Amino acid sequence: MTSSWYEPQGTYEERRRAFLAYAATSPCGRGRTGFFSQIARMALDRGPLDAESIRDALAFVDARHDCSDFTVAGLLRILYQFGANPLLTADLRGAIQRTLLGFKYWIDEPGRELMCFWSENHQITDYAISGEQRLDRQEFAPQ
Repeated sequence: MTSSWYEPQGTYEERRRAFLAYAATSPCGRGRTGFFSQIARMALDRGPLDAESIRDALAFVDARHDCSDFTVAGLLRILYQFGANPLLTADLRGAIQRTLLGFKYWIDEPGRELMCFWSENHQITDYAISGEQRLDRQEFAPQ
C-alpha cells in the first residue's frame, strides 16, 4: 500500500523540516553531489559535518569536470547561507573560498577545463552563479 496523496500534508514549515531531516540523514557519498546532505545538516544545526564529502566536491570543482557549475551552486549556498555556522570550520570555509575564487565561470576565462558551457541548463546555472560573486571576486560575506 502506498502512502501518497494529492494535497500537501502539514504546513510548509513542517514539510520543509521533514525534507531537511531526511536529506541530513542520507548517506554522504562522494564526488560532486555527496556534500548536499551536509547543507541540510547545517540548516538543522546538526553536527558533525562530513568534511571529506565537502572536500571531494572541492576536488571535483578544482579539476574543472563537467557539471562542476552545479556543485559550485551548492558551495556558494554554504558560504552565503551558512558561512557563519559554527559547524563549518574556518579551514573548510577557506578551502571553499579558494575553490570558488579559482573556478572558471565562463569559457573566455583562462585555463583548461572539461566543462560544458553551451547547453541551456549550464548557461542558466553559470549566469546565476557568476552573479552571486562579488565583482572583485575577492570576498564572500556570510549572511
